[in-house]
Amino acid sequence: MDAWFAVFVFTIAILLAIGGTLTLVAYIGILPASLNFGWRNGLPATSGILLLIAGYVGRQQDFNFGPYYWLAAALLAVAGPLWFAWRQRRDFAKPGKQLLIGALLLVIAVGLMYGAGPHFVERMAAGIK
Repeated sequence: MDAWFAVFVFTIAILLAIGGTLTLVAYIGILPASLNFGWRNGLPATSGILLLIAGYVGRQQDFNFGPYYWLAAALLAVAGPLWFAWRQRRDFAKPGKQLLIGALLLVIAVGLMYGAGPHFVERMAAGIK
């Protein structure tokens, strides 16, 4: 294992940890408050999370959801709370920024893993031979 691989793994781990923490903290601040503002605000903000839960329960019952379902649910899980934070930006600007930055960090981590990961796998495979 070379030093660049260690830096690669460390970078992905830090991006996932910080992005996941920011996203979770933003959800804790936004989702209960959106339900407090009524169903017109609460349902769009929580619909992505509800779709993810329904998909998880459906997979336990052997329903086969395609990749587009999971992509739509993940995008809605971020877009719904961001929409609520934008509409109530005077009170929820900080959680909205936390959610946006956290989601961007998670996207960067996954992109880095899928973009540069095969390069490191090839280098490690060549080192084994």
